[in-house]
Amino acid sequence: PGPVNTERSQARVNRGLVKSGILDRHLLGLVNPEDVAKTAAFLIRDGAEFINGAMVAIDGGIIAAG
Repeated sequence: PGPVNTERSQARVNRGLVKSGILDRHLLGLVNPEDVAKTAAFLIRDGAEFINGAMVAIDGGIIAAG
C-alpha cells in the first residue's frame, strides 16, 4: 500500500516531516489500515483465486494523480 494513516505517520505529518503537496496528491486521502484489511479480505475470499501475481495499489489515488 501507499502511505497508511497510522498514529506514527500522523505524527510525522504533525512534525512537518512530510513535504507539503505530497498529501494533496492522494485523491482519496491517506489510506486507513481498514482499507488494507478490506483489500486483503477480498483477495482471500472465494472467487478471487484467479487474482494472483498482481500488484494491487492501495494508495488513495496517488498513482492516478501522477
